[in-house]
Amino acid sequence: MVAWGNRNVEALSMSSYTHPRLALSFGDTLDVLMAACRVDPDGGEALGSRVRQLQRLGLPRLAPPEGRSSYGLLEIVELATAMRLMAAFMMPTLAVRYVLERWDVLSECVLAGAKGDIPTSYLERRPIRPVTLLVIEGSALADLGRKGKHDDRYVGPLGNVTATDPGSLEAALATTDGAAAILDSRTYMPVVLHRFRERAAATETELAYELDRLRFALPQRADYAHDQ
Repeated sequence: MVAWGNRNVEALSMSSYTHPRLALSFGDTLDVLMAACRVDPDGGEALGSRVRQLQRLGLPRLAPPEGRSSYGLLEIVELATAMRLMAAFMMPTLAVRYVLERWDVLSECVLAGAKGDIPTSYLERRPIRPVTLLVIEGSALADLGRKGKHDDRYVGPLGNVTATDPGSLEAALATTDGAAAILDSRTYMPVVLHRFRERAAATETELAYELDRLRFALPQRADYAHDQ
């Protein structure tokens, strides 16, 4: 895993970042996800069903109250990342666990993918390494096969996750057993950040708050994985 910045110190103040200052409605959130995940215009209903499925599995980590617009940048990025993992043939419960339980690694990767759209004022204060690729070891998938691939609440061990830059990808892959999933955050994060900022009409100060919520959120165990 990758430790970056002063996470252990700054995460202590994460309680002050619990709720988003900027929030999109469910409809606007779907529009952002459709663009980021390249969903056809007629796929909105199916995408909405997928989001509700992820919500039942515990994503995003802060479930919006009924009738409230509570999808901040963190929540939308969590959903988009899970969907990109599912597009790589990862089952939903496993995608949710990786997003929640390996967020300390994923957070730097997703921010790196959107670096070109992040204000210079933020980058000067909180530099971001160019680790735009996520390498997920395939051991969890192998274990899933032994336990039964139709188990809808996978509670086995997760594979190792590494955030790396494109030039170091080969070295990162060498640490796996030859089976790994690769997620390139550049394929969706610029769209997520641009659309979110546009829909929320965010100032640089407001966006910096949302970026910090994303950056310093702590990993957490999925509810259905407590018994592993």
